Amino acid sequence: MSHEEDEPNTYSIYRSMIDKKYQNEGYGRRALEMVLDKLKRQDDCRPTTIYSVLSNKAAKLFYASLSFTDVGLDEDGEMNAEIHPARDVG
Repeated sequence: MSHEEDEPNTYSIYRSMIDKKYQNEGYGRRALEMVLDKLKRQDDCRPTTIYSVLSNKAAKLFYASLSFTDVGLDEDGEMNAEIHPARDVG
């Protein structure tokens, strides 16, 4: 998770990766839930963006299952999804 210097209280997750042999065991979901829960407790937290490669359809479905909303592609052609932890989690 990184903090966007030009926009206070805005965070970006550039990669969320789990080794292939540990996928589908809940580790990635639990890790992101823990991050989002921490952000949810910050009253001033603005939307959080997560990035992934466009060809990763599983990532798109996974992020949607955590209430991220697809917001299109960035200038590098990567998929962007956004969540507002204070409203969308839990």
